[in-house]
Amino acid sequence: MLEADVLNYPTRVMTGDQRDEFFANGSIVLQGLIDKQWLHHLRQAMAEIIEKSRQITENDPAYVLEDGHCAKSPALRRLNNPVCQHPDFWRFTSESAMVKVAADLCGPDVKFYHSKLNFKWPRVGQKFDWHQDIQAWPHTDYSPISIGLYLEDCDVDQGPLLAINGSHRGPLYSMYDEQRNWVLKIPERRLPPNWRDQLATLTGPAGSLVVLNCRVIHGSSQNHSNKMRPLLLNCLLYTSDAADE
Repeated sequence: MLEADVLNYPTRVMTGDQRDEFFANGSIVLQGLIDKQWLHHLRQAMAEIIEKSRQITENDPAYVLEDGHCAKSPALRRLNNPVCQHPDFWRFTSESAMVKVAADLCGPDVKFYHSKLNFKWPRVGQKFDWHQDIQAWPHTDYSPISIGLYLEDCDVDQGPLLAINGSHRGPLYSMYDEQRNWVLKIPERRLPPNWRDQLATLTGPAGSLVVLNCRVIHGSSQNHSNKMRPLLLNCLLYTSDAADE
């Protein structure tokens, strides 16, 4: 569904100004939509996942480990498909106010695509290079969005998401290097002129939703703090037949 078509529908949980801000910038932080009860359940689910990871010694389809991970001192980089690893992750993805945010930005019929839980462990959480999402996804339009939930407070030292305002209106960039290897990376030398003037640092307290357009150039900095930065990411998109499935 095109932006002009989405604007024909009233918002459900966002304000009109918030929706306009998202369409103008390609990203937005929304506070106050996810309550403490959801955070409690999701943090408990995350704690169970971390406890299970003590038995994991190498990367597998679910767990991506940080350097130094061990049973005594677990350290995770990512949990793939958390909605398949714990029922509370799927409950949140399918029942929370996040779904209404997706409808406000994609259109009334919303379909789930995929999810992941990025941890950014204290001191070792790596940065993620500049990139656009849509080139890595099997979609033929630009309706998909990513909605991240900060499970803990996230400030500038914890490696928050970063986005370049307005870059979703610009070109799609190659995600290959000069040797034609797929790297999912845009070198800084190829970023739009004066991109630093348009840089948005997407921080927020626990429970904040961070929404990204599938074309917006974004990344994240390294976690320099002594606190973890868990971010539950879900990708959703508009589909004209979602209501019939």
